[in-house]
Amino acid sequence: MYIVIPAVWLALFVVRGASCGDAERFVPFPAFHAAAVDDGTEAAESMKPAITAPESLVIVPRMTVKPSTAMYHSLFVPGWGQLNNNRKMKAALFFCAETVLLGGYLYKNHVLRSGDHSAWDKEVIRTDRNTYLMYWIISKFLGMTDAYVDAQLIDFNVRDVTPEELKGK
Repeated sequence: MYIVIPAVWLALFVVRGASCGDAERFVPFPAFHAAAVDDGTEAAESMKPAITAPESLVIVPRMTVKPSTAMYHSLFVPGWGQLNNNRKMKAALFFCAETVLLGGYLYKNHVLRSGDHSAWDKEVIRTDRNTYLMYWIISKFLGMTDAYVDAQLIDFNVRDVTPEELKGK
């Protein structure tokens, strides 16, 4: 049960892709508009293409998500904020990390409450449980921060600025 649920969620997130924002994409010229007959009527004028043949490929700007929205998405569902920023591998990483850590916490809590253990064993199990909880909180915070920063820097230009004389070395 602990393995099936994370696998299903991971499959849903990775297969479906980002919910918002691909990189710049090309929109092809709508060919069906070219069939409009130019008979001078208002209906024919409305059927004419809005762009001309040389401008048949238009760059549509990237859809962005607000940084706070990405952060809250990452708070509620592990990896959702990263998917909004089109970072599928990061989304899978944060989803798996948070799921494993939360599952470990729940498992150790179940073991602690369900069996007869010596005082020493209870203390070791309790320490392990609290460690899982602490790491889960840290991963949750890191996921939220990563989603926020990625959304903030979505339009950051990462071109190579290395001087020409250093590129050959």
